[in-house]
Amino acid sequence: MNKQIAGEIGVSEVTVRFHRGNVMRKMGATSLAELVRMADALGLRQGRNLKPILKYSFSGELVCKNLLVDNGRPLSKTTTVDLTGHRLSDIPVISIIDDDELVRDAVKGLVRSLGYAAAEHASAEDYLRSSERGTSSCLITDIQMPGMSGADLQAQLIAEGNFTPMIFMTAFDNEKIRARVLKAGAYGYLKKPFDEKVLVLCLENALKTRGTA
Repeated sequence: MNKQIAGEIGVSEVTVRFHRGNVMRKMGATSLAELVRMADALGLRQGRNLKPILKYSFSGELVCKNLLVDNGRPLSKTTTVDLTGHRLSDIPVISIIDDDELVRDAVKGLVRSLGYAAAEHASAEDYLRSSERGTSSCLITDIQMPGMSGADLQAQLIAEGNFTPMIFMTAFDNEKIRARVLKAGAYGYLKKPFDEKVLVLCLENALKTRGTA
């Protein structure tokens, strides 16, 4: 089952197993059997298949109908919540900005495996025109891109009074740019290719400052 889900979502089986463990911990399940019983109680399972739970919780959301959550108060029939009963608006949104689609996809998969929502943008300008401009919990951005650079994006946001935490990625290390973005408050400056564990640590530190980790 993990292999099939991994294939559909485009991640590794290891990531799916890791996320299953997170789901179990969030729901307070001590075993897979207990997770199944909880899913039955919530009406989330299809027959003997746990796939809907793992697949949809992986992306951090599940559309639940007629499900009592939020301290027993019924939500709208189309309210989107995760398996712990949180509204989607409570889930941190991580904006990924890079002109390389492969990089965006890789970072998006990692972000979603951590239970966060991910939004993709192919340029700084695309991000500035988006709704995520005012709702992102953190930005993970390339530095050298066509048009506005990641460093210039940081400078513009700060000038506007927007201090959303930022993490930078680059394939072209530049000490002056590194010093500039870190001095301005960046939570990471990662040279591609980088260890995903380092990015996870930077992201966790960034979200702690906003109380969303």
